[in-house]
Amino acid sequence: MNLDEKYKNLKNILYDMKSVAIGFSGGVDSTLLLKVATDVLDDKAQGIIASSFSLPEREFDDAMRLGKEIGAHIRVIKSDEESNPQFVNNPLNRCYFCRSELFGKMEEIANKEGLNHIADGANIDDESDYRPGKIAQKKYSVRSPLKEAGLHKNEIRILSKKLGLSTFDKPAFAC
Repeated sequence: MNLDEKYKNLKNILYDMKSVAIGFSGGVDSTLLLKVATDVLDDKAQGIIASSFSLPEREFDDAMRLGKEIGAHIRVIKSDEESNPQFVNNPLNRCYFCRSELFGKMEEIANKEGLNHIADGANIDDESDYRPGKIAQKKYSVRSPLKEAGLHKNEIRILSKKLGLSTFDKPAFAC
């Protein structure tokens, strides 16, 4: 598939989802996903930002600004992973505990608000990384529409630039 076909595929995937809560960090991937979901689903797409000690204030502020810029519905939740000793001990699978905290809260919101799905910004290139958060993703049935559409990171950057998103050249930021 060429990039235009993948973009159309992404829009179709989101349309078929009917409603979605998206884990939103303000990074390249989640910003593109939230932008397209908002374009396709309007108020049936909701970005969820987790306010946490692991997200620097400047990143939080930037994500809030981006959400407003793209016209997305944003909800801020308080993430409490630091109260989990398994997270605090900093094991190799620490990401699992953080993602479980986030996805669990997103699932509560989705259920309460009648949103059909929860989603993240994972893409094809993430498959080659060690990502213990994938186990939490499966546990909470989190979808990855960018990956489902066959999008690679470089294609996400190209689409972001085409859509006028300021994140198209944002460096990767790991927590």
